[in-house]
Amino acid sequence: MNNNAPYKIKLGAKETKQIRIETDMDVSDIPYYMEGEVSGVDIIIRSKGKQRNLGI
Repeated sequence: MNNNAPYKIKLGAKETKQIRIETDMDVSDIPYYMEGEVSGVDIIIRSKGKQRNLGI
């Protein structure tokens, strides 16, 4: 999922927005079959030298 990362999203002060990040993942080196959705993705928001970690 780190392909083409970091993903940049701009929000104004007090602005809220629902976003959806879609990306292709190369699973050719994974030794077991995988299908479906992914959970447990960590998102880090950085702004002006501060950061917030969001576990999804």
